[in-house]
Amino acid sequence: MHLVFYLTEMLCLHLSIPIFYMIYHASTQLYFSSI
Repeated sequence: MHLVFYLTEMLCLHLSIPIFYMIYHASTQLYFSSI
């Protein structure tokens, strides 16, 4: 049970990192293009 929770946590972490990176990258591009 604890192993399943750990695997789910790792999976969510690996999925959320690229999403946050794409949002950050897109927001910086919008910020620099608006100057």
